Amino acid sequence: MTEQESGLPKAEDVAAVDALYRPFPDFSSWPRLGPMQRDLWARFSTELGQLASPVTGGGVSVARFSQLFLLAAQEGHEDPARYVWDLLSGQGHRLIKEGKIIEDAEGNMAELKSLHETFLEQQLPVLRQLKVA
Repeated sequence: MTEQESGLPKAEDVAAVDALYRPFPDFSSWPRLGPMQRDLWARFSTELGQLASPVTGGGVSVARFSQLFLLAAQEGHEDPARYVWDLLSGQGHRLIKEGKIIEDAEGNMAELKSLHETFLEQQLPVLRQLKVA
């Protein structure tokens, strides 16, 4: 008797439905990723919204911009806003402010500099206390 004859769903159908209702992507391969793959994931993916904290033993929500600012600091970039803008513009992304897309590079850079200042003043101290940064 086949699965269809038994009235049971096929294994691939169950996996597809499971993936639809899983609240987070499957990061089971994350520990096996090398530094280059983790770096690429941070640069190009919006799926990873949490970073591990050894202090709490769990994940800490960290927005993509903050992750990119952390990556810029880790790599020693002197102008983190420029670094993030180069990544985003290379992917065809633009920032949104007050519900409107910022089209020009200068406007995007100004907004990124503002976001970076907020990150340095408000988020980075907390991330350091949690040993995420």
